[in-house]
Amino acid sequence: MLVITGGVAVSPDEVAAITAAAATFAAECRQESGNIDYRLSWDISEPNRIVLHEAWDDVPSYDLHTTQPHVAAWTTRIAAASLAAPAFTKYDSTPHTP
Repeated sequence: MLVITGGVAVSPDEVAAITAAAATFAAECRQESGNIDYRLSWDISEPNRIVLHEAWDDVPSYDLHTTQPHVAAWTTRIAAASLAAPAFTKYDSTPHTP
């Protein structure tokens, strides 16, 4: 399983628009093959910081996800609203054979 967590601060003026776009985007991601969980939410300590948590069956499922048109559209949209570069961490718990 691959788990990705992270987030990014967005312009306070963009919170409502990003909220609407995030709901649609997350729903699309949840429909993808290999998706276990996909959540976008707002940080209660930083109200304009959107937080990501996603989980995938395996690395190939995640890699396919990153090629989808809705991911490209979301990446463009969130980049335009962001105050800084996003920070993400990937945790790969997929068993590896030696």
